[in-house]
Amino acid sequence: MLETKNNKIMQRIMMMAVLIIGLFVIGANQTMAQSRIFNFFIQNIDSVPVTITLDASWAGTCYEGNPSSGEIFENVPPQGKVKIVLARVQGNGCDGKAGSFQLTFSPKVGVKEKALFNFDNAGSLWIVPTANQYPGNLGPKGGPSDQSYTYTTFARPKVTAGKPQGSWEFLCQGVCNEEYSNQITNQTTRDTTVSEETKTAVSVALEGGVEFAGVGSAKTTVTAGLEKSVGRSMSTGVLNSSTTTRTKRISFTQEQLDTLKIFAVWQWVARTQLSNNQNILVKSDKITCTPNGNEPTYLPGSVEDVGACTGKNAPATARPQDTLLYFSFPPRNDCIYTGS
Repeated sequence: MLETKNNKIMQRIMMMAVLIIGLFVIGANQTMAQSRIFNFFIQNIDSVPVTITLDASWAGTCYEGNPSSGEIFENVPPQGKVKIVLARVQGNGCDGKAGSFQLTFSPKVGVKEKALFNFDNAGSLWIVPTANQYPGNLGPKGGPSDQSYTYTTFARPKVTAGKPQGSWEFLCQGVCNEEYSNQITNQTTRDTTVSEETKTAVSVALEGGVEFAGVGSAKTTVTAGLEKSVGRSMSTGVLNSSTTTRTKRISFTQEQLDTLKIFAVWQWVARTQLSNNQNILVKSDKITCTPNGNEPTYLPGSVEDVGACTGKNAPATARPQDTLLYFSFPPRNDCIYTGS
């Protein structure tokens, strides 16, 4: 009998303990609900790094989260994730009002770069539709043990480049004093600074070889091996174009040109189109020379190219000054100068 009585007492004690713990949990949840502090994750599913800026600087946002307004998450890598701890201001005219903040994403998608969010004391978070809204996606709220939300960035298609077409571009003639270097330019946007994604895509395409797109009989004599060798050399130049490459200079006086039987100097370039229809021009640091105004009909590194700028390839009877009557060239201000 005594043992049965003791068991009943223990059961009552355990029930009271469970009730006290339950009340404590409910109280904690109520406190949490009043201050509405919960996590908001941003997942970068794009193929490029994304920079995210948080803004809650306008009046009446009632935002009191971490990070504070103006904070920048710079270059969040693909598949990277950042966390914002959302907290709504209590008092100060904010009770009963939704908290607000705005995120700005770079790179943007077209003209779309901003997303506006509201959140309330019930633990809800939602997107406020705006013009040119960034096309990310807000997932559902987590379960009872995870009250967080996750927003994913826009996953744009990976950029690829088509088969590069190589040719010689006129650099200078006469008194020739020009700078040249490896340089990559987006001809569609006129940008001389391109993204790492673009550089990588162009570099991969160049690794596969450069198809000769010049004039003359070279198209029938060029070997696939030489095209690939030229492409690989240009690929290295593209990857180094903004870091280790130094500007070079070609300098000939008219007397030197006459002595070497050189009339014009040419720079080797390649063109390719990206999968987003943007056109890319790649300038190399390879030049060649001709004894007349005809565009070279050979690839860099070919037999005809070796020694071209030392006069070895010029016919003994060539007189550059005689060709002035027959060839027309762009004015000097059309020459493209490249930076160091």
